[in-house]
Amino acid sequence: MKTPKNYTENLKRGIVTDEMAADVLYSFNKRAKNYRDRIRKISDNAYSYGRGQYDDRNIENCEKKMDMFYEKKDKKLRHYPEKIVCIHRLTAKQTIRLNIDDEEYDEYVNTDYVIDSGVREYYDDFLQAYCRVPWLEVRKEKHLYFVYYDFSSHSFHHPIEKRDLEHYPSLEVVDIDELVTKGEDIGILLSCQFCDKVYNLITNKNEMI
Repeated sequence: MKTPKNYTENLKRGIVTDEMAADVLYSFNKRAKNYRDRIRKISDNAYSYGRGQYDDRNIENCEKKMDMFYEKKDKKLRHYPEKIVCIHRLTAKQTIRLNIDDEEYDEYVNTDYVIDSGVREYYDDFLQAYCRVPWLEVRKEKHLYFVYYDFSSHSFHHPIEKRDLEHYPSLEVVDIDELVTKGEDIGILLSCQFCDKVYNLITNKNEMI
């Protein structure tokens, strides 16, 4: 994407408008998600055709770049607390397998959360006998929390832990059904060079305050 002329002029004057900040955040966020999607694609192909050292190096490089862009996005968001609207809570479902010796086993046995069950048999060398271990496959629900920022032109989520809610006592917790995240064609994103200049300007200004 060609940098808008007014963005360039603003940057020369040391000005970062909310619109500029939103577009920079959007570019950081989408580039991170592009690398996330690339990691998934490499992993899927490796699962089908076998994973080698080349795949491992590719995944490692993509993870580093993904983490870098996410870190820049999250650090930049911290400079805009006034854009926080509420806390979004997403209920995520995950499937796990529990053996009878797991602490949570008794909590889920004979409940509607169980979607499958069985017995695993194995030979214990110490006991010198065959053992039978009951297991459960259960569907668990987990609440995920996100600080929701609204810049009008773009909105962003920053993940937090449940214990972090105490830092936002005045914010409403709003339940959402899903959180759709996807990458974007880099052709419509601001250049990394411009984004970094804006990022450094905002960071330096706030460090001087």
